[in-house]
Amino acid sequence: ESTDFGSVLDLYHNNVTGEYVQMCWVDPGMDLPVDDACRNGEELFVYNGSLTMDGEDYSTWGWLRFPVGVSSPKRTLLKAGTEGAQVYRKTGHLTEKAMAMEK
Repeated sequence: ESTDFGSVLDLYHNNVTGEYVQMCWVDPGMDLPVDDACRNGEELFVYNGSLTMDGEDYSTWGWLRFPVGVSSPKRTLLKAGTEGAQVYRKTGHLTEKAMAMEK
């Protein structure tokens, strides 16, 4: 699916827990936006390319984690590097409801 920042492929969704798994392709220099799914926790794995947050680069194999309920102003500044980024994105899996179902 085409987006303002690149494209997204939905890989998995759990209607009970609200967990989403996506592969995101972020065009060079574009921001990976904050959306409603981020509020339920978010993990990002940089599969290819790089992301920059607050002056720190997360290149291939880099990993970022934003727990539920933690408001990080840095997250709004997540930007793809000069070659763009391919990012495995997982959201909603860190809520109490989702964690309880894993037990």
